Amino acid sequence: MSVREITEKLVCRGISEQTAEETAEWLQSIGAINDAEYAAAIVRHYASGGYGLMRIRDELYRHGIARELWEDALSQAPAMEEAAWRALKSRLRGK
Repeated sequence: MSVREITEKLVCRGISEQTAEETAEWLQSIGAINDAEYAAAIVRHYASGGYGLMRIRDELYRHGIARELWEDALSQAPAMEEAAWRALKSRLRGK
């Protein structure tokens, strides 16, 4: 989960926003959550599923990943065209 997702989840459970933010910062400081690694995982997941650049960016936004982390995460993605081709082949297997 991203820092934003953790914060929102805690607030939804009745924790004050300040405490939720402090908790998320503490989790980040001890290495329990890392938005850069999470962004890279999101990119790998959606790229391997054959999704394009715009969908991956939408997912990064939806998960609350800071924009300054997007480009680095996207640069680590496997070739999008190759992943899309593999996903299409697996979905159309035998048809």
